[in-house]
Amino acid sequence: DSLRDDRMFVLRAVRRNYNAMEYASERVRNDRDLCFKVVKSNCNVLRHCSESLQTDREIVDAIVHQKDFHLQDTHEALRDNRALVLAAVKQNGNALKYASDRLRNDAGVVMAAIRHTSHAMKYASGELRYNRQFILRAVTADANVLKFVSNDLQRDNSILQMAMQNEPGSLQLAFDG
Repeated sequence: DSLRDDRMFVLRAVRRNYNAMEYASERVRNDRDLCFKVVKSNCNVLRHCSESLQTDREIVDAIVHQKDFHLQDTHEALRDNRALVLAAVKQNGNALKYASDRLRNDAGVVMAAIRHTSHAMKYASGELRYNRQFILRAVTADANVLKFVSNDLQRDNSILQMAMQNEPGSLQLAFDG
């Protein structure tokens, strides 16, 4: 048990295997400086830090742009943080799946996700997927979003025209969707 409470021992262990943090004492998992240091080198360690540190803005800011950052690994409360979710969907549009309902209904967040991948549209709120004005904007970013909207909107003349301006094969997308 003394090793689990030894800050330096845990630090060395975590550098070898980030899961080692899971076995650290509560005191070490609550050590802000230690958690900050280790998450900067491996964002996956965050899930083993204390709950209060998992929502620490400075620690989260340090990891959000890491290549291995995954929104699904963050504390539930952070999935409603617009800046964090926006950064996540810009890296991986499909991260929208793990955003809060409120942010899956945020046109700016969804557009950022769609710009990364049209598949993110399937994680947008029903309200946005059925919103004609939003779909008109979305097809300018990526006409492939037609695959993820209602049949009525797939056949809407204005939406099809806008989509075909950006992606000549959009007519086929509408009928294959």
